[in-house]
Order: sequence, then C-alpha cells, then structure tokens
Amino acid sequence: MVRETAEPVTPELAAKRASATGGGEDAWRDQVGGTVLGALYRLGRLAQDEKEAPGVATGRYLAGLDYADLMERVGRQIAAPRGMVQKPQGRSLSADDAEAFARTMAQYRETLAALGRLDHRCRIALSLACPDPAADVEALLPKAVSAAPLIRDALDALVRSAPRIKAAGRSAVDAMKEAA
Repeated sequence: MVRETAEPVTPELAAKRASATGGGEDAWRDQVGGTVLGALYRLGRLAQDEKEAPGVATGRYLAGLDYADLMERVGRQIAAPRGMVQKPQGRSLSADDAEAFARTMAQYRETLAALGRLDHRCRIALSLACPDPAADVEALLPKAVSAAPLIRDALDALVRSAPRIKAAGRSAVDAMKEAA
C-alpha cells in the first residue's frame, strides 16, 4: 500500500487558502475554516446581514455540523456490508447497534421531512455546504458562496426542526427498548 503525502504548505498555498476561507495566514490550520460550511461561517455568509444577531449564524453553523454528522452516520450504516456489522457467530446486531441504527434512521427521516418542505434547490445547496469531508474546499466554496441564501434557508429549517429531529431519535430508541 502506498501512502500519499500531503502537499507541503508553502507561503503561496497558505495565502491562497487564507483568501479562499476568509482567514489570516494561519487559516490553513483552522478547523472551522477548513470546511465549506466553516468557511461560509468565517466569511459571514451564514448571516442574513450585519444587523442579524451573531447567535443566529452560529446556530445555523451548528445545525450544519449536526446535518453533516447525521449524513456521515447514515452513509456509514447504509454502506456497511451486512457481514461486517454482524457478530462473528452470525447473530443479529447488538442492542446498542440496533438502537443507534434506529435513532439515526428516525433522525434521517425527520431531517428529510424538514428539508422536503423547502425548494429542492435548498437541499442541493446544503450538499455544497456539507460535502464529503475529503471534498476540495477551494473548488466548492465559490459555488457555496453564490448559493448562501439557499443554504441559510435550509439551515434555518434544520434549526426550527431540531427539537422534532432529536425527539424522533429518542422515540425510536424508546420503541426499541419497549419491544425488547
């Protein structure tokens, strides 16, 4: 197996990343600005305007992080080969795994319902802001900046639906426990 080495951070590369993410010379080290969503947050694009309370943009950013985490969990659970997630004896998943799966899928359904009430372009724009972690931030950021109003709408829907999303996950786990 050959491991690729990361490209060295030259002053030119650091300056390019800093201008792309809205940070200073050390922006390439910034955990927040190193993602499309974080760069939008750092650039102030998650705020409607300067008059909007700073906490609103932070709430949108946190909702985006929750969405990205949920999509990663869904992808992991759906894509996992059944033989890999089962116990070696061939029995079904453990109770913890089954509860986590039920919670994730219930939250996923509720998230899709919340986003489904919006224009389909909002979901597409949100996928620009919360792409695969290995995505090229510099390549996606210009598109995400131009789609910022749609991304804000999607994140606002997730903020409004957060209590329902979390409750759906808890209900699914409670139903699993009652059935056991």
